[in-house]
Amino acid sequence: MKPADRLARLLSDTRGAEILAELQKVMRKPGVTAEPEPQDGIGVWDTVSTDEGVALRRRENAADWFRWADVPYVPAPAGRRRVALVGESVARGWLLEPGFTPAKALAAQLAGDQVVDLARSNIDIWTLRATLRALPAVEPDVVVLYAGNNFMFAPLDDGYRDVLAAAVRRGGYPEMRRVYVENVILPEVDRLLEDLLRLSETSEIVVVVPESNLAGWTPAAEIEVPVLPEADLRSWYALRAEAVAAGDPARAGALAARMVQLDRGLSPVSWRIRGHAALAGGAPARDFLERARDATPGLLLDHVSGVITPIRKRLLDFARANGLKHVDAGVALSWDEHPSLPDPACFLDHIHLNDVGIERVMAHVADAVSGLPAGTTEPGQGASPRVRALGHSLAAGYRALREQPAEAVREQLERALAADPDSTRQVIGSYLDVLETPGPRWTHPAMTGLHADPQTMQVCYQIAQTREHSGGYWTFRRVVQELLGRPTDPATCRWRSVDLLGRVDGRAFRAPNFVPGKAFFEATKENTTFHLALASPQGGWLRLVHRLPHGNATVSVNGVPVGELPQAATWCRTALQIPASATREGVNTVEIAWPVPRTAYADAVEADGSALARRLFPSVLPVFGALYTATFELSGARGEEEPVRASRVSASTGWQ
Repeated sequence: MKPADRLARLLSDTRGAEILAELQKVMRKPGVTAEPEPQDGIGVWDTVSTDEGVALRRRENAADWFRWADVPYVPAPAGRRRVALVGESVARGWLLEPGFTPAKALAAQLAGDQVVDLARSNIDIWTLRATLRALPAVEPDVVVLYAGNNFMFAPLDDGYRDVLAAAVRRGGYPEMRRVYVENVILPEVDRLLEDLLRLSETSEIVVVVPESNLAGWTPAAEIEVPVLPEADLRSWYALRAEAVAAGDPARAGALAARMVQLDRGLSPVSWRIRGHAALAGGAPARDFLERARDATPGLLLDHVSGVITPIRKRLLDFARANGLKHVDAGVALSWDEHPSLPDPACFLDHIHLNDVGIERVMAHVADAVSGLPAGTTEPGQGASPRVRALGHSLAAGYRALREQPAEAVREQLERALAADPDSTRQVIGSYLDVLETPGPRWTHPAMTGLHADPQTMQVCYQIAQTREHSGGYWTFRRVVQELLGRPTDPATCRWRSVDLLGRVDGRAFRAPNFVPGKAFFEATKENTTFHLALASPQGGWLRLVHRLPHGNATVSVNGVPVGELPQAATWCRTALQIPASATREGVNTVEIAWPVPRTAYADAVEADGSALARRLFPSVLPVFGALYTATFELSGARGEEEPVRASRVSASTGWQ
């Protein structure tokens, strides 16, 4: 055997891959924890010295121009107090910008000062540190830092991956999450705060601690619970079904407490049930809802941005210990019904505020800047009716994208219609046109108008690139149709067969983690829902190629059982006949209820530890079943009908 072949064989298994990864680490430089690179100017602006102070001129063709304020020139302060607002998308006023932003609200409340908007959407902690280090060149009198929602997103160098690999092997996923927060994230936060403390030598500092929509946001639908031992996983799902069906809040809370014991606090579902059971029973709920928010970050899963409790505590403790002025957004947004929680009516989504919420937080910031008692400054009038309406309309679309319940989507659209009916009907009608198009969405003429408006363009790309099997926009589509009284256009349903997985773009299927995508869809939760639109009730055939190692799965259409997918350790083809009586005009749902899988917890943990050691990401989530294809064909699309059947796929000869 040739030496190269022998070496390839020695390195071909998991242990060999880890050895190869260790050799590669020796040859590479350290990763991402280096100090931020110095930058010219700040953000997308160059500094310009004038007789009246430092001015800012926006650079042409900056790569990330659309993430910063669209201000071509900031004049010198000319004797006014300069207040620099630095932060993330919440500080930018995402979904309301550029028509209304926190900087504009603060400027109105500090009428004699110059407020400079230096917030950037989608900023990471390293870019934020670079911005803080560049601030002295701007000569601010006051720096308002409003950040913390993006701190949990950290690229991992090899040293961190090795630490996490050892942690997950030592104590499973709870230990991995703890180590990620304490050894990876909080040290980076401390470095940023050290930069801020140095800045306090020349500028007054106001720290704004962000808050989340704790009571008004449902955790990620695709993430229910990490891998558990087999008996625990079955018990967990049985308890969840019982808790959801329980009519008594105390009973639901008790069942959810047992779920928490099984999942060791790692499921947002368990904590959220406990939190809402506490709310319904008039008991304190903040701790439960915070834990629901904090359950997923740190597990290296694909989750929405948001501050977590340890980061909030770090920011507050830092400000108090160093005598810095600070504003707790949670206090500014306090809910009259439950004062320990922020008011859900102040949020557009999970973290971004509507104009009412922005005005309330910025009023507290104005008090801090001016040295006044909190609550002295009255919140302003907020955005114009059109900007407010478009913000709620976009929030409805974003909530749908994140698979929030239909009532949460409807609530935002109703607020939009109340603010400006004409603008709302126009924009959501355009979005509906795009969603209904049978061709590539980005080719629809309505995209031109949506993209031309700097406010509505913020979610254009997300809509254009959404897969057919992404359930959220089907919710948006259905709710908009109902609100506008607009039936499904038959011209958009001129198909004989539709791909429920929507693989027309050729992209791989990704689970809600950072494992590389696959050529087939894997279900990481108990129920999977697909959608299709029909101009009228019609019968047809549901054809699936699936893999289901443990038990049978139940298939239903609009809640009507239509058959089962048989257990199949290898790929299996199943055809199910769908009667017209099970379908309806408009949006239809196809749901697969998977059996709870058998899990080998120790093997899963070891595999994820090995993945981290090999510079990969862990899977973390259980896999219930897999689909290679899922199509719905109208009756007669293939000529003669066929009996319901299931058949195996042969790797060598095709269908058997």
